[in-house]
Amino acid sequence: MNYIYNAIKYLFNFKNNNIFFFLMGCSSLFFSCQILKTSKLIEKSSSNYKNCFNYLTQFLDNNNAIEVCEILNKKENFQNFVYNYFYTILLMYALIREVINKTYFDLKYWIISHITLIGYSLCGNYSLFQFSIESSKNYSDIQIKIIAIVGTLISIFLFRQIYLKKIKYNLIINFLSIYLMMYLLLFSMTNKIKIHLHHALVCGLLSLCFTNFKSIIDKYIHSIMVGITVQGFNMYSLSEIYMFYIDDISAPSFTYLLIIYSFFICFWFSLIFIRYKNYFSNQINNSEINIFNTDESNVSDVNIQMPLLPTKKDIQNYDHNTI
Repeated sequence: MNYIYNAIKYLFNFKNNNIFFFLMGCSSLFFSCQILKTSKLIEKSSSNYKNCFNYLTQFLDNNNAIEVCEILNKKENFQNFVYNYFYTILLMYALIREVINKTYFDLKYWIISHITLIGYSLCGNYSLFQFSIESSKNYSDIQIKIIAIVGTLISIFLFRQIYLKKIKYNLIINFLSIYLMMYLLLFSMTNKIKIHLHHALVCGLLSLCFTNFKSIIDKYIHSIMVGITVQGFNMYSLSEIYMFYIDDISAPSFTYLLIIYSFFICFWFSLIFIRYKNYFSNQINNSEINIFNTDESNVSDVNIQMPLLPTKKDIQNYDHNTI
């Protein structure tokens, strides 16, 4: 009985399970968005799906026609819903695990996240807000104003974080380095790369800039970013983490993979060499410092290793002394 009591006490201890309770909050956001998505509050167009199904049933059986049309029209089935939830929790875990520490997010935090999610989802019903930041897209005057206003607000808060030195650059650099690697791989095949910034990707990265949860401003801006990020993952699944798009190119050839893998191996082993070199240099420096800092009373405790074979200099000194 004591074991069961202690296990239950540990499970519901907010400080010990802060990540678990954060992911529970993200689950609430996900299911709230799912309910909203299946309701009549969100406009849905099924005419393209019906036309696709009616046409493909002439050439395919019903199951294959349904599967193809669901992919083409991004129509969700139950399996997509389950895996979409799994992807969302996994990605939110990746965004929070390094920054949450012992923070427990209160009810107010999650209320703001839910309001943000609902408001952002409803805005998607209007064509004015149906756009993303893309390198090759033309925007209307009103959309340019929206981008300018939102961009200015974000810039003000980011400059504040930079000035107060509250941004953990290493976390952001880790994420951006992955995208840099993807860009270089795509660039090795073509320079016609479209950059598309999905709102979940942008807000997910921005959430890493507001991680001083002792600050009310940071805490509730982070809440807003989390609400929009979960909304994006729920609505568009893993496509929200894509940043670069190219034309259809066939899979990499055997020769291409050999070249890429050769570069990767050289780069990897170079990093390993540099790491071990720095490690041994630090070990030598630390041992020298410890020897020089040792008290004279403890000199006998220091183990000084002498070489068994004489060096060239020792032999020259011996010959000189014997002459």
